[in-house]
Amino acid sequence: MTRSMREGYVETPDGARVAYRVRPGRDPWILLHGLGCDATMWDGVVQALDPEAGLVVVELRGHGGSTLGWKSPSVDLWADDVLRVARAEGLTSPAIAGLSMGGYTALA
Repeated sequence: MTRSMREGYVETPDGARVAYRVRPGRDPWILLHGLGCDATMWDGVVQALDPEAGLVVVELRGHGGSTLGWKSPSVDLWADDVLRVARAEGLTSPAIAGLSMGGYTALA
């Protein structure tokens, strides 16, 4: 059984709208895409994971359905956005995985 994902977004103080998809479940993961990609790069991974695993797939500002806002994008700003998404979803200690730029963002 595949659980469907719902869409969400958070607004940032500088006017960006950060889009993400959520699949509620246990042991939540946040997945962060690479530069020039969007959340769809994780679709195959999402399908392969245990359907009971919780997922939050973020589209970093300036990518996919997320807008830029007035601040220049940076790894630290993307990390702040991910924290904002995690708080909006009530996540206190999710695992985080990222590819390339998403990996740098996860480390930040």
